[in-house]
Amino acid sequence: MKTLIVYASKYGTTEKCAHLLKEKIDGDVDVVNLKNDKPKLSDYDAIIIGGPVYIGKLNKTVEAFCTNNLPTLVDMKKGFFICHMEMDQPMKELIEKYYPKKLVDTAAVTGGFGGAFYVSKMNFMYKWMIKKSAGIEEDQEKILYEEIDKFAENFNS
Repeated sequence: MKTLIVYASKYGTTEKCAHLLKEKIDGDVDVVNLKNDKPKLSDYDAIIIGGPVYIGKLNKTVEAFCTNNLPTLVDMKKGFFICHMEMDQPMKELIEKYYPKKLVDTAAVTGGFGGAFYVSKMNFMYKWMIKKSAGIEEDQEKILYEEIDKFAENFNS
């Protein structure tokens, strides 16, 4: 099976998770950053779509990709993940909030991989917002490696 993992990433967390996931998915797997490339979906049997959530919104590039490719994506084997630091809501609710319901309802697997605040990479405005909202002033990484493993195991089965 040929699988495509697509993502967009602002500070690198979602990119890191996409590449970690690639190592665990069976078959021929390509990883594509949607900000740099427009993949040809007909070349693939399955797709995994990952996006970061910032200030309660899914990355616009990922959102547009899902919307623009909805008819093709409905018929593919698919999985969805998010990278998000605040994982206090049930994952199913978060995935349904950020991805089109029509796609989530037919997904093979969904998951949340945690996230990171790379304050050292942020501009002044984001640093200020993160400090005010979360009280964070230094880089923090909370990637949920076991969730990546579980996602891959379920996608491969």
